[in-house]
Amino acid sequence: MLLNKRYRRTIIQTDNLEVVQALSDMGLEELGIDVLRRTQCIMKPEGQWRIIHIPREQNLVVD
Repeated sequence: MLLNKRYRRTIIQTDNLEVVQALSDMGLEELGIDVLRRTQCIMKPEGQWRIIHIPREQNLVVD
């Protein structure tokens, strides 16, 4: 979705530290988590992106 709208800089915030660590790790092939590996492969060459951890208490955005 971000790529379709031609966004080149993206910040993803999540309160799940494991997701942050997995997406930030270059060795995703060892984890066997295909969706995380695909996300990293898509986002990395397309522009600047960061995924950061925020504590659950600070995650105040409501769906």
